[in-house]
Amino acid sequence: MCDASAQIKSRRAQTDEILEIKRIGNTVYTSPVASSDVPCACLKTGDLLQFQELPEAFRQKHGITGETLAIFNESSSNFSNRDAADKFDFQNSSVVALRDMPLRARVRVLELAENRRAKILAAKATEVITNKITVTVAVLLALFAA
Repeated sequence: MCDASAQIKSRRAQTDEILEIKRIGNTVYTSPVASSDVPCACLKTGDLLQFQELPEAFRQKHGITGETLAIFNESSSNFSNRDAADKFDFQNSSVVALRDMPLRARVRVLELAENRRAKILAAKATEVITNKITVTVAVLLALFAA
């Protein structure tokens, strides 16, 4: 998302940060609500987000009810207006392009993709180790029983 517009200074979004959807010309981007010397906070594919106070008409149009969790999906396109292809995948299976989000909508970054991937890998590694230990114990028990 950050390379969507080279004219906007940017940095990576941070966990627990509140961002706001903004527009400069044809470019839609997310900006930190807290004062910052960098106007654009970048989202990456897989970031887990929670939208706050989405307008009721927007929620109804997209079938969004209850909690407003979404995963950001960054376009791999090389065209200049990437906000047309960058999108939010909501919990209810609605998919909304960044450019179609209501301006001034606020979103909290719950978890960055890289942190989520690290947790998944750690859980898988733990599962593999647990399975190997279980098999080893079963083999040893079988040998001692024989």
